[in-house]
Amino acid sequence: VHLHGLYRSHDGDRYQNMLEALMYRRADRVAACSQGVLDSIPRAIPGLVLQNGLSDETLEALAHPPSRREARSVLGLDADAFLVGTVGRVSAGKNHALLCRAVGAARDLPNMQGVIVGAGPEASAVQTAAAESDAQVAITGHQPGVRPYLAAMDVFVMTSRAEGMPMAVIEAMAAGKACLLPDTAWARELADGDAAAFYIPDDAGALAAEIRRLAKDEALRDRLGAAARARAQSAFSARHMAQNAACLYEELLRS
Repeated sequence: VHLHGLYRSHDGDRYQNMLEALMYRRADRVAACSQGVLDSIPRAIPGLVLQNGLSDETLEALAHPPSRREARSVLGLDADAFLVGTVGRVSAGKNHALLCRAVGAARDLPNMQGVIVGAGPEASAVQTAAAESDAQVAITGHQPGVRPYLAAMDVFVMTSRAEGMPMAVIEAMAAGKACLLPDTAWARELADGDAAAFYIPDDAGALAAEIRRLAKDEALRDRLGAAARARAQSAFSARHMAQNAACLYEELLRS
């Protein structure tokens, strides 16, 4: 069984959770996308971490993005805004209202704006949160590609309450973005030290404070972005993931 999210994290879907429990009882091995996911599984069978990865082509494309100004021009975004953004399905677990509250709290910064690249059932509620916070936050709806949006961002923010090993963050890191992540086990595992900045989870004031700090320090943003790209390229390639998966399958065939 290969698990990509925390055990029994399906928003109250008891049938999905029952199916997971049945699979684990029958499995010979459990592979999880992160140590945090593996630790969430009550199991008596061996388990290991099999991290997510990006293809060489994707890593190469993300490492050579269009310029910030070019991306904003193509997307119709304000060329002079300080833009913080995120990518993902607009759902309750992604906690995008926190981003709206933080952008509102940091609106003292010149031309402070936010963007959420995605669509989902909570879009209306997130728009309401933005209005209530006096925050200028756009929701793009579904997009066929996120590369130009990442290029347009000054800072990438993740606000999820729980994650396994989110591809959106890995892609942002590969694009060389300064990333702001909640100070959680999954985020620390993903960034492995200095490849991101962290804030107190679910605390809009703390997130706003970190946004201000990064907005005022371009050199820090550049250092974080360079460390993030190096981390993504060294740890999150599909080639590395495939090699580890092949070793697991060979072990199972021999047992």
